[in-house]
Amino acid sequence: MFKTSILFTALLSAAAFASVSAAPVQTEGTGIGKHGEIKLAVTFDNGKIQDIKVLEDHENKVLAAKVFTDLKDAVIANNSVKVDGIAGATFSSKGFLNAVSDAAKKAGVKLSDQAKKAKKLMLPCRPFRIMT
Repeated sequence: MFKTSILFTALLSAAAFASVSAAPVQTEGTGIGKHGEIKLAVTFDNGKIQDIKVLEDHENKVLAAKVFTDLKDAVIANNSVKVDGIAGATFSSKGFLNAVSDAAKKAGVKLSDQAKKAKKLMLPCRPFRIMT
């Protein structure tokens, strides 16, 4: 009886430890950009996006460059796809964000629902005179 309770306690402790220190999970997600499918590998750890790698895309390299750098960084920093897209690369941005959403859904991860807006720089306005 004593051996059984020790074994049960050990198994219960191992299961609890495994759930607390879950290993990072990498899943693939796909979205449709302007020029076709965008395939990403997204790494999640404890429900947070840790890394995003582009596996395949057919987007214009110049126009989509900021999608795969700046937008990727914003998604990781906010742990959300509710971020502003890249101007001039609207369809590539949507395809990228849809691919991240698809990967999160496959991994069973719920991303943040908070919409994040880019901070705008407010410059002080100087008074001016109208010349007549």
